[in-house]
Amino acid sequence: MEINEYSIQELCDQTGLPRRTIHFYIQQGILPPPSGSGLGARYSAGHLVRLKLIPLLRQQGLKLDDIRRKFHSNDPAGLEQLLAQFAPAAPTLIAAPKEAAPMTIRENSGFAGQSYQAFHLAHGIIVLAPQDLPSEVQARLDNLLRASELDQ
Repeated sequence: MEINEYSIQELCDQTGLPRRTIHFYIQQGILPPPSGSGLGARYSAGHLVRLKLIPLLRQQGLKLDDIRRKFHSNDPAGLEQLLAQFAPAAPTLIAAPKEAAPMTIRENSGFAGQSYQAFHLAHGIIVLAPQDLPSEVQARLDNLLRASELDQ
């Protein structure tokens, strides 16, 4: 039994991918099936490595068929080494977009008195978000910011 096991939700949280996409990759033979089924399905660290590699390999121009072949021709250690090769170029987690200090909008905008956090993205785009977001909304914002890093 692997030391690092994940539920489908934990994989979604760590990769920003929806369940549907993970299930699609399994169906297409890009990922191996989990151990167990239903709510008891468990995913290994190998699943996580592959899920992190897929967008990186796609950015390199590989199609899903090419990625499937690459995954089948490498052992888990080889895939971890491949992921490590991308490490300098791989998007980091949420701290990567430059975060400005919290700010308060005091103009007559209807938002006066609320504290906001600014995230500076590529091409001069700034995303303002209230500082006290519910955890569910914060998770969605985190996924959005992570996705924006893939486009940079």
